[in-house]
Amino acid sequence: MKHQSNGGSRAAVLLRLPSIAPVPVALPSMKPDPVEKTGLAVAAGASPESTLPQSALDELEALRHQARSEGFECGRQEGEAASRTEYEAHIARLGDLLESVKRQRDDMLGDLEDDIAALAFEVATALIGDHAVERRVLQLRVEQVVAERVGMEPLAVRVAPEDVDAVTAALSHTHEGDAPGLRVLPDPSIVIGGCVIEFQSEQLDHRLGLQLGKLRDIFLNARAASSGRGAVIHDGDADRSVAKS
Repeated sequence: MKHQSNGGSRAAVLLRLPSIAPVPVALPSMKPDPVEKTGLAVAAGASPESTLPQSALDELEALRHQARSEGFECGRQEGEAASRTEYEAHIARLGDLLESVKRQRDDMLGDLEDDIAALAFEVATALIGDHAVERRVLQLRVEQVVAERVGMEPLAVRVAPEDVDAVTAALSHTHEGDAPGLRVLPDPSIVIGGCVIEFQSEQLDHRLGLQLGKLRDIFLNARAASSGRGAVIHDGDADRSVAKS
């Protein structure tokens, strides 16, 4: 009976408490700010630019255009610089190549000049040799030398044995009164076409070998002068060089 008395007492107390009215609570606004809205739009898959105002879009496009222009100009300048460097390198290599070709050409021409001089000498020797065997050429040579030595009586003309008759006939006809004592003597050391005219005070050597040697000296000295080498002097059968001072 005591337990039921306590329960009844608590119920009586609760019934006697005053009633409390509910107090309204103001909730914060749930409207997202622009940054949050943009983030939500991007998260939803929308383009970030679609959420910007038109002025910002125009400024962004201007920046893009400027960046493209500057990038193009920078690339163009770099391309031109690279092309100019490559062009100058090609020009330098071409100049080196031309110098190399010029040096090789000069060396080749220097070698050819020696060959050309030798060939010209051989041709001249052959031509002179062909004409030297003509008796009339020898006759004219003797007549010219004797005529140039006016007042000097020639003592003898030494020629190749094969030329004795022709020269004797020519001199007897031309200089019958000018040089009555002139003798034509055979000399086996003289080749056909050559002669040695002896005067009282001098001897004129017109042997073909000596004349060709002088012609050879002309070619060699001309070559030596062009190349800066020493002159060549023909002395009998031997040649000697004289250095230029």
